[in-house]
Amino acid sequence: MQSDAELDESKPPCIVIDTNAWVSELFLRSPTGVALIYRLRQSRIALGLPEIIEREIARNAIKQMGEWKAAIEQHSRKLFAVTGQLNIEHLPGNAQIEAASRNVTAELEGLFLRIPFTLDHARSALDRVESGLPPNHRNQQFKDSAIWEAVLELARTHRVHFVTNDGAFYEKTTEGEETVAANLRGECERNDAAVTLYRALSSCLKSLQQGVIAKPFDSRAVASEIEKSLDRALLAEMATTSDCRFTGERISESVSAFLTGKMDELAVDFELTYRLEGAGEDEAAQALAPAMTVKGDCFYDVTTRKVSDVRASIYQLSNLSPSCAMLLKLIQTPHQPLGAGESRTVFRSLKL
Repeated sequence: MQSDAELDESKPPCIVIDTNAWVSELFLRSPTGVALIYRLRQSRIALGLPEIIEREIARNAIKQMGEWKAAIEQHSRKLFAVTGQLNIEHLPGNAQIEAASRNVTAELEGLFLRIPFTLDHARSALDRVESGLPPNHRNQQFKDSAIWEAVLELARTHRVHFVTNDGAFYEKTTEGEETVAANLRGECERNDAAVTLYRALSSCLKSLQQGVIAKPFDSRAVASEIEKSLDRALLAEMATTSDCRFTGERISESVSAFLTGKMDELAVDFELTYRLEGAGEDEAAQALAPAMTVKGDCFYDVTTRKVSDVRASIYQLSNLSPSCAMLLKLIQTPHQPLGAGESRTVFRSLKL
């Protein structure tokens, strides 16, 4: 989603990644994150780092790793209680977790273009909070406003690609489409700032990847390989929750590949769409069959033709009956894994 400001090709590009994307992309250790870092290094594109985001990265890295460790310990105790056996690798201690949190940014040091948090940023952010304008919402008002001020400062000298899944930066048009909040677009125009917003890191990577050709591969074969790693029982359960039946019939796939810097390894971004059967639908309703789209990323070895580190989430449930749509609005089911690795929010987006 681009601001209305004209792109100034004389300005170099720069990527700014909001904290929510750092966390969801495993602090850029995910397949998509690895591909992005390789692209930035190859193209000498800077990674903008506002001071507020840098502080949040360190805090969230420690918090997330601590939660992952606690979850492993909890489930290990349950497993031992039932089986009487336990054989897991040594888990990192607090000191190791703190060291790893520092390495999150230390390993990327050569890419960063830091934007210090200034008094001007603070004043402008406070003005924005008091006026109630986006990106203010709930308890993140000042932080989000301060990040936007840093983005605007960076846009004076760069074409900024800003990755954030924070809804406070967006609004719905009268047609129901999502776009950048009107006041933020206006600020970009007044400041001659070219800022493009992306909900997902993969969307930003696709934009940067234009003109770059990855190794050829059979997208349908890759989709079938990814499909093997998905938890079909959970997909069926989620379909039942929406008063539908999971048929297992894949009706479309979208697979994009990105270079990672390794000879035989690609990062793959995918969307697999499956047909659902709605319960109690008449023939007219069945003509517009409900569907489930699973979105995620993984690595793909072009030599062995195998996938690894598959991360997936239910991305979209479409063409649901009004009764199903109402039911889904009442459901809160975050972070349910569908495949190997860490998953993201299950009902991230609903097209009703």
